[in-house]
Amino acid sequence: MNKYYKASITLLILVLIFYTLLPTPKMLGISNASCEVTPNVITLYGNFTIRFNVGSAIPGGGWIKVSFPNEFDLPCNCGGVGWSKSDFLINGVYPADAPDGNNGTNMKYVRLTLPASMNISQGSVVVLQIREAAKIRNPDKPGMYSLKISTSSETTEVATSPFEIGYSSVTNTSLSLLSNTVASQTGVVVGFKTGLLGELSEGDYIYIAFDDGFSLPGTISTNRMRVNGYRPLEARVKGKILMIAPPKGMKISNSTQVVMEIEQAAGIVNPISPGLYGVYIYTDKEPKKARSNLVEVRDKPFVKTEILTIPENPDGENGFYRMQPVIVLLPQTNTSEQVETYYRFDSQQEQLYTSPIYVPEGIHTLYCYSRSASAIEEIRSIDFKVDLASPNISIISPDNNAIFSQPKVSFRITVSDVSPIVLTIKGKAIVPNARNEYIADFDLVEGQNDFTIKAEDLAGNVSEEQIRVFLYTVSPEIKIVSPTNFQVFIDSNIFVRGVVSPTSDTKLEINGAEVSFDENGAFEFALTLGNEGMNVINVVARHNLSGKQVSTTIVVYYKPVVMKKEITVVLNIGKKEAMVDGEKRILDVAPYIDSTTNRTLVPLRFISEAFGGKVDWDAQNKTITISINSNNIILQVGNLDAFVNGKFVKLEQSPVVKEGRTMVPIRFISESLGAQVSWDGVSNTITIVLPLLQV
Repeated sequence: MNKYYKASITLLILVLIFYTLLPTPKMLGISNASCEVTPNVITLYGNFTIRFNVGSAIPGGGWIKVSFPNEFDLPCNCGGVGWSKSDFLINGVYPADAPDGNNGTNMKYVRLTLPASMNISQGSVVVLQIREAAKIRNPDKPGMYSLKISTSSETTEVATSPFEIGYSSVTNTSLSLLSNTVASQTGVVVGFKTGLLGELSEGDYIYIAFDDGFSLPGTISTNRMRVNGYRPLEARVKGKILMIAPPKGMKISNSTQVVMEIEQAAGIVNPISPGLYGVYIYTDKEPKKARSNLVEVRDKPFVKTEILTIPENPDGENGFYRMQPVIVLLPQTNTSEQVETYYRFDSQQEQLYTSPIYVPEGIHTLYCYSRSASAIEEIRSIDFKVDLASPNISIISPDNNAIFSQPKVSFRITVSDVSPIVLTIKGKAIVPNARNEYIADFDLVEGQNDFTIKAEDLAGNVSEEQIRVFLYTVSPEIKIVSPTNFQVFIDSNIFVRGVVSPTSDTKLEINGAEVSFDENGAFEFALTLGNEGMNVINVVARHNLSGKQVSTTIVVYYKPVVMKKEITVVLNIGKKEAMVDGEKRILDVAPYIDSTTNRTLVPLRFISEAFGGKVDWDAQNKTITISINSNNIILQVGNLDAFVNGKFVKLEQSPVVKEGRTMVPIRFISESLGAQVSWDGVSNTITIVLPLLQV
C-alpha cells in the first residue's frame, strides 16, 4: 500500500505542474467585423447584416452596440422611439426588447440587449440583422463607409471593413444592330430597365455611349428614333455618346423597361474593324454605366497590308529613328486568292515586295498596297525620318589649349548632319549664319577656361567636343620690406626681404639670381654687397604664363666702419627729411608729437635701420622685436608693456600704426639702446647719438 500511495502522490504533483505551466488564454477582442447592406443605394432604407467574432463572452442580458457614421439617418433620437424588436435579429433571435438608440451628431447608434437565455461564448461568430423596416436610411452621397461594434464585455469600438454605398444602375441592358457589316450604316435597338432610383422626369437624359469604332453623325433627328414607341423630346450627339430626352409627358418610373429604336437612316456607322462591340447605358438619375451585350461586327471580303516596323516606334526624338528601321510587309485577305504586295519610296519606281526593306537615311515616304484577283487595296503611305549618325563638329577656331592675353575668345564652328541641329557652347544656344557657320564670342576669366560644345540633331543624336583655352593677364607685384632706399649698411652681408604675387607661375630674381618664396609669396634672400659705397639691388618678377614682368630697384650704401664710435641721427617734427651721419634720408611718415601723451613718435623701421639694427614684425600678434648692438627690445602695438633685454618696462606711450607704418616713442627706443637724445624746442629738432660697438 505504501508503494502505491507514493506513486499516486507523484502523479498528482506532475499533473499540478502540467496545468500550472499551461498558457493563460489571451483576450482576443472583437475581430473580423464586416457589414453587408442591401440595397447599398444612396438615400434608401437598407437591410444590414453585420458579422464579427467576440473576444470575450457576452452573458444573457448583455448588450451589443452598433455605431453609425453621421451620414446615416436613424429614425430615433433616444429610447428607441419608432423601433420594434422584430426589426432586429441576434443570431436569428429577437433582442430582449426594443433597441435603445440615438440619432445625434457623432452619437448615432443602436444598442441591442440579449435575451436572458442567450449566452454568446468567447470566440463565437455573432450575426446581427437590421431589417429595412427599422428605417435606417443610407447616406445621400456615394462613398465607402464603416460601422463600429462594441459589446457590454468589450466596450472598445472596433470598425467593420469598409463597404460601399452608391448609385443604383440600370439593368437588363441589351444591344441589337440592324446591320452587322463593318463600315456600314446601321439601325440600333437598345433596351434597359431602370433601377431603384431610376425614375426619369422632364429634363433628364438617357445616355448611350458607343464603343470606339462606331461613327455617329453630328446631329440625329428625333424623327429617326423612338422611346417605348414614341418620338423623344430631344436628341444630342457628343462624340461617341448619344443623349436622348424621353418624350414629353412620358413617365419612366423605377424598375421600368425601356426600349429605344434608332433608324438606319439616322447615320450611325459600324466600326471599320471586325470584332465584338457594345454600348454603355446610363441616365442622369443612375450615372453608373451599365454594359450591354456584345454584338459581332463582321468584315467584308478584303485585301490589306500590315506594315511591321522594327523597331516598332521611332527610337529618337521628334519622330526620328536613330536605329535603321526595317520594314516587313504582311499581306492579309479573307479570301483564298494569292496576294501580291508592291511598294516604293518617294517617287521611285514601284517594285514587288519579296524581302524586308531597309529604310535609307533621310526623310522618306513609303507607299505600298496589296492586291488579289478580286480585290485591290488603296495605296497606303507611311513617313520615315531616319538619322543614324551623330552630328560632326568641326572647330575652326580657337585651337585647343590656346593662350589669350585679352579676355575674349571667338568661336567659329561648322556642323554636318542629316537633320537640323541645335548647337550650344557652354550651355548657350548659337544660331548659324548664312554660311551655316556658328560664330560666337565668350568672355574669359583669368587662367583656365573650359568650354563644352554640344550639337544635338532633331533625332536626339548628340556629339560633344571639349576645348580648353587660357587667359593670362596677370602682372606680378613686388613689395620690398627691407632694405629701404638709401639705407646704409656697415656689414656687407644683408638680407633682401619682401612679398611677391601671384605665387603660382611666377619667377623671382634678385640681381640675376633666382629666389624662392613661400606659399604666401614671402621671400628672404641673402645678398653680399660688392663695393663700398652705392650698391644697386635689382628685383625682377616675371609671370611665366602671361609673360608680363615688373622690376624694382633699391639703392643702398655699404660703408664699413672701423673703430667708429657712434652714429648721429637728426629728425624734425612734421618733416620727412632726416640726416644720418650727415647724409639726407627720406622717411615714409614724418615724426609727430602725440597730442594726448605729449610723446614724440617716429617710424620704427627707419630708426632701427639707421642704427644698423634688425626689426622683426609678427603680424598675427602685432609685436615688434628690435636687435641693435646686442640689445633686444620687444614691443606690441597698443600695449604699454615692453621688454628690454628680457626685463619688463612700462611705457608712457604704446606703439601705434600710422599710414601703414609702426610708430614708436623715440626717447624710449633710443635710451633703451643706450643712445643720447637731445631736443631743440626752437627748431623742433631731435638729435640722437648712438655709441657703436667697435668693428
